[in-house]
Amino acid sequence: MIREIGDRKYRIEIYLGRDGKHKKTRTKTVDLSHMKQSAADKEIRIIEREFEKQLRSGWGAGSDMTLRQFVDGDWWNLYVTQNLRPKTMDSYRRELDRRILPELGYLKLSEISPIHLSRFYAKLTKHTYKRGGKSVPVTVHYLAPRTIKYQHQILSSILGQAKLWGLIEVNPCRNVVPPKQDKTKSNQVDKEKYWQKKYIETFLIAIQSEKLKYICAAELAIIGGLRTEEILGLDLNDISDHGIEIRRTSKIIGKSGMLVEDQTKNKKSRRSVALPPAVISHLRQLAHEQKVSRFKLQNMWSTERYHGTLLFTQDDGSPMYGTTLNGWLRAFIKRYNKVHSDDPLPLISFHGLRHTNAALMVYFQVDNKVGANRMGHSTTSTFLNMYGGVMEEADEIITAKFGDFLSGLQK
Repeated sequence: MIREIGDRKYRIEIYLGRDGKHKKTRTKTVDLSHMKQSAADKEIRIIEREFEKQLRSGWGAGSDMTLRQFVDGDWWNLYVTQNLRPKTMDSYRRELDRRILPELGYLKLSEISPIHLSRFYAKLTKHTYKRGGKSVPVTVHYLAPRTIKYQHQILSSILGQAKLWGLIEVNPCRNVVPPKQDKTKSNQVDKEKYWQKKYIETFLIAIQSEKLKYICAAELAIIGGLRTEEILGLDLNDISDHGIEIRRTSKIIGKSGMLVEDQTKNKKSRRSVALPPAVISHLRQLAHEQKVSRFKLQNMWSTERYHGTLLFTQDDGSPMYGTTLNGWLRAFIKRYNKVHSDDPLPLISFHGLRHTNAALMVYFQVDNKVGANRMGHSTTSTFLNMYGGVMEEADEIITAKFGDFLSGLQK
């Protein structure tokens, strides 16, 4: 139904049936005062047919729904919880609450345009945050293009699903290009994130007075190249005479404290890792300690929520947080450096021990395919891309050795 409410101004009313005792109608106001009367009469009929088509097809139904309402409602409950892994859900939720919804959540789905998204990404490129504290100099960082591209990925998922469900006609993300990554640098591991050879022996000797579970975790990262979640996912039955079997990962998600045991990151990550006898011995000692503690605590040992056979746990048998390992390493380095201020250990994250393992393999000239397999990378190119900088350093060392060798011949 079309009603003229002014000079070439109209209200279109579409009847959509009944909702219980009430009629369901949608209205749209159109101003065609810039047209001649004959043209306006034709145009309003076209607009009416298009408006009804939109409503009947469903996408017009989302015109009043905000991005926040859609994300927290149907998208999260009907799509995210049914299709995404818990770790991905946790990551999406963190980015939504931290950046996306505070900036765009108030917009109606039907109003979000490519220019809104472009402005959002441009704002993120100028966003800065500080890192540091009492023991670490405060430095200002800009959000990396990779982080901004992740926001684009999440928004593409949200708005793509809204289009599939008929709530919007076009996904605006299709017409936006997020900031490009510098492919020559974005995936390479910086020197500051791993240790040089000279620090490794010092570290492995110094930690021998620490709790056994921290010794084992550090050795698995720096010698075995395991990811933190792979270490925390190890079972008592994963230890063999030659090394360990990596079959799963373990992570405690968010503030809920929910333990998520999942598949490995990719098929290549499910692997056997050979280890030196000394490391295997430490792991068997840790397994024995677990059995003793379980016997002593009996009913107090935490097995109700968890299956109770994880190798790395808290003192009551409950799973260990990944942040626990990070916190331990940071505190250990701080204690060590206080005593050895003349030759301190550089501060790195626990994941940096895994990077150190990769750097060692490059220095030892291990074949790239073997290195990638041991690290659990999906392809050899991933290993090459991440540790290209380390390879350049190793190449310089080899070149210098050849130079020394030739100099000796000339003498």
